[in-house]
Amino acid sequence: MIEARGNLNASPSSSTTARKGALSMLLEYSRLRSSRTQAARNARPRDDRPVDLAERARLTRLQAIDGEVKAHEAAHLAAMGGNAAGPVQYDYVMGPDGNMYAVGGSIPVNLQPVPGDPEATLRRAQAIINAAFAPGDPSGADMQVAAKAYQMEMDTKREIAREKARREGGVRMADLFV
Repeated sequence: MIEARGNLNASPSSSTTARKGALSMLLEYSRLRSSRTQAARNARPRDDRPVDLAERARLTRLQAIDGEVKAHEAAHLAAMGGNAAGPVQYDYVMGPDGNMYAVGGSIPVNLQPVPGDPEATLRRAQAIINAAFAPGDPSGADMQVAAKAYQMEMDTKREIAREKARREGGVRMADLFV
């Protein structure tokens, strides 16, 4: 979220000071980023090859996990449609070859009802449930998200039934427990 901060009626001298502060923060960020990149380069073996059989086996396993994690998250994302609340976030480890490998991932999901539109809320809940099961091997976290989306779906169906009953002038018990 972009948030407006600061004094909108600032004088020219305070805005110049703010620009200088922002510039120094940007330069510091660039310096830290390049030092991290350099540290990662220094951690690589000189010949960019695993040294022994154990490292080779670890590298092969990391490559397999990386592929599985990325395929798993891609399946979620493809099934989710526009209901992702942000990009895929991966957890990485550095392999013996100095490269980074994904060992976990997550996608933020919007589990909030669509204000004033129960039908859209229902579609959102159903898309999230489908996305949670899309990889074929849902994790515990995937199951928790699916359970929350299912609860949202049931709450929305009850809301829709109540609204329908109100419009039609009566409430049937069966409509309240859809």
